[in-house]
Amino acid sequence: MKRLITLISIVFIALGGSKLRATHIVGAELYYECINPTTNRYDLTLKLFRDCLNGQAPFDPTITLFVFQANTGVAVQFVTVVAPGNTPQIDPNDYGPCVATPPRICVQEGI
Repeated sequence: MKRLITLISIVFIALGGSKLRATHIVGAELYYECINPTTNRYDLTLKLFRDCLNGQAPFDPTITLFVFQANTGVAVQFVTVVAPGNTPQIDPNDYGPCVATPPRICVQEGI
């Protein structure tokens, strides 16, 4: 067992010589607008934000949104949306007076 741990440690150190980086989805916003209250018709907008500084965290190919009945909590409908094609980069420019050196940030928005 000790040899296995030593071997794994050596392989990890040998491969870990290069920098390891991770990227991920960094946030999301969901908006809705009532189009017709009589027919319960709504317009949904989902914005996903991903890190693009250290690589490309891919957006999921599809996302399923569930609609729940307010008084029962039962799912009454689901909507599947496809991943966005073009994802513009967002350039933050207002860090406020407390940030002396703005950090390197790269965020892409998918709507």
